[in-house]
Amino acid sequence: MKKLLTLLGSISIIATTGQMVVACATDYDQKDQDGNSILIQFLKKLDGVAEIKTSDILWKLINAENGPKNREKLTLELMQMINLSILSNAKNNYVDGNGKYVLDDSYPYNNYDLANTLVSRWDTLSKNVDRQIENEKKKYEKDYGKKWESEWDKMLLNKYTIYQEDTDDMDRNFLEAKYKADILLTDSSNNASKTLLDVLINTDQQGVTWVDQNTIKTKYLKLKAYVANTEANADLIAYIRSDIDQLSQIYNSTIEDSSAWENKAKSSDTDEVLIATAKEVTGKDIAGENGENILYDAPSNIDEFTISDSTSRSGFLSSSQRFFVDKWYNVQAPLAISEITIGFSENGKFDDGITEADFKSAVGDTDQKNTFDLLAEIKNDTENKSWKTYMAGGTLKHPKATVKQYEKLLTLNNSTDFTQDLRTVVYDYVLGEAADKNINENVQKIEITGDAKEFINKLIPEINRTKNEEKKFYGALKVGTLIYIDSTGIHIVNIDGYGFLKESESANKELTGQKGIEDDKVNSETLKELSTFKKYSKLTDEQKVYKMQTTVNKDVKTTSDSQDEDTESNLQKADSGIGANTYFSEMNSKVTNPYLHYLVNTSLVKGLKGASTSFDILSEVKSWAQISSSSSDSSSAYWMTCVFDYFKEISKPKSGNEEIDQNEFIKQFIEFNTDSETNGELATSTQSWFFNGLKTKQDWTNIQPSISFAQANKSWVDTIKSQTDASGYPKAIIENSWYKNDLISRSQNYFWKPTKSTRLLLNSSMEFNNNLDLNKLSLRIFDEIEYGLFFKTNKEVK
Repeated sequence: MKKLLTLLGSISIIATTGQMVVACATDYDQKDQDGNSILIQFLKKLDGVAEIKTSDILWKLINAENGPKNREKLTLELMQMINLSILSNAKNNYVDGNGKYVLDDSYPYNNYDLANTLVSRWDTLSKNVDRQIENEKKKYEKDYGKKWESEWDKMLLNKYTIYQEDTDDMDRNFLEAKYKADILLTDSSNNASKTLLDVLINTDQQGVTWVDQNTIKTKYLKLKAYVANTEANADLIAYIRSDIDQLSQIYNSTIEDSSAWENKAKSSDTDEVLIATAKEVTGKDIAGENGENILYDAPSNIDEFTISDSTSRSGFLSSSQRFFVDKWYNVQAPLAISEITIGFSENGKFDDGITEADFKSAVGDTDQKNTFDLLAEIKNDTENKSWKTYMAGGTLKHPKATVKQYEKLLTLNNSTDFTQDLRTVVYDYVLGEAADKNINENVQKIEITGDAKEFINKLIPEINRTKNEEKKFYGALKVGTLIYIDSTGIHIVNIDGYGFLKESESANKELTGQKGIEDDKVNSETLKELSTFKKYSKLTDEQKVYKMQTTVNKDVKTTSDSQDEDTESNLQKADSGIGANTYFSEMNSKVTNPYLHYLVNTSLVKGLKGASTSFDILSEVKSWAQISSSSSDSSSAYWMTCVFDYFKEISKPKSGNEEIDQNEFIKQFIEFNTDSETNGELATSTQSWFFNGLKTKQDWTNIQPSISFAQANKSWVDTIKSQTDASGYPKAIIENSWYKNDLISRSQNYFWKPTKSTRLLLNSSMEFNNNLDLNKLSLRIFDEIEYGLFFKTNKEVK
């Protein structure tokens, strides 16, 4: 039997999947065509002999025609192998502790009992793939009858001719292992990367199963009857032991404060103890004469987590979800935006220059008056209540004005969801410093009193986009609310939650974590937060919106809890006494950054009637980190490295306190056999290339959004400059030099990722605590892109 080498024997998956080496594509007979696995393609020769030199593999990576595509595909396939190795070796590395690196259970991003969760999910995934293969065999048996095994062998051989030559000399078990590896690496449903992301990003915080107060009261009445029958202790004990948790449920349902909840009974208790506890919890001092003190839902038990009853904690971020949300927030600098646009009047237009006449009625002063009234209401409303009313209702009195809730957050990444005018104005306002922002302060000074026509005559010249080096073409109507004109009219843009954004500048940046089981009980803080989420889940849609958007008001620098008493009373129904702002502050309380906390909790009201916003930050993060079938050089793809980055961050050395070396960490999951006598040089070169390539990918994730923004701004500026002066086209621009060399540092004032000061990472992807280096790297790459050099060089290939 003849077996060709699997990547020259230079790569293997560590431990339990050692036999599952490389089977990443579906057809290995097409030589040198797109779609083949790069790993396999490196091996193939027309005569079937795998004698590949270092120069061959490097040429595949750097040649001008296919090099970039090959580099991307090879990086992808190696990352898929790492993901598979992480999952399949979870028991060996993490539960049994045989790896050089283990999970740090105390690290804030680590989910409680993650190691055992991974073991369970690997077992399920492996069995699912085995079942998938068995079902395929049954179909072959049905389709081909007695010849099914022969046809099955042909299928395997056709897929993997790189390994064996013919069916007479093939090792079926060997090739079926390759087939299983193929599925585990790349199948659309049963693949390891998808499974890991499902655990890490698609699963909310673990919780408890809740029992409603009516059910508990029914249990209480039955238990009380058994307790009253003093002649039948045996029956009482049998009833208690049939549902031993009922004792805790009855007791805890009489207490609103979850921190006072107790585990009143356990199966190891003696009969005497259980009888005494039953008498205690059914006594009038606790439950009342007839259970009237049973007022609250209570957990089924408080000594373990469950993944059931997910509705009661929907939106409660798990520790791993927080990792991805924090990372996305850190690099994308997202802002919640809502907007009102006042269209041009009948004869008004943008291209020939903007004048007051563009926003005046042809007859009368209706347009001027409507614009005056609308802007006056917005400007004079210091708590933004009217703005929220506009956004929630979707209509305005001004017939030429339209309301827009954005379903996506504004980010540095270029997006067709927002115009470049809006992107430039908003980020210039948010990130520009006092010395270079140079915002048009005259706009805010204009008094909205008196004659509407006079007001328009004062406002338009200040924002008419006539080229002026002394001031920007936009103004702030008030703090956090901007006004400018583009080709569709006057835009009033509100940065929702702006007060939280400003608060983030000086907030505590220490990373804190959600606790799990402590002293045989769910951590009291976690239990309290689960209780708050449970109570929130029972509110009406109107009450939910009220709790997240009405009582919490930091669109401007004021906070108001005052409400009409009748409205307050109505919205507090079924509220279990939770105060006005408690929901907002207690839910997702471990999200450290104030503005990110605002974005996360405000996302909970998406789709609810009366909500003034419609974005969902977690859905955007999931899209950013999702598994894609594409291996193209997507400028914003994080999914290739995100799982690896997560496990690297939550890991620690098994022994000692040395810092984590990323290259050594990689070797726990894939191994390049650099000691091979025949192919050691190739293995060493491939290993070096991959180590450097992965770090390049990680750095690119950090700087790409800033580069994208700078590029989009430059294109926008170039387009405006190309307009002739004779046309009268408004030629005001915003062209900040810091977009290229200081954007990252400035964004970190607000969009920072919390850090745990006691942990250091060595030789890892550059984090934003090294903003100077990232700014320099961003500037260099921006200049290379501008001159057509980036990705045409081979700098990452060593």
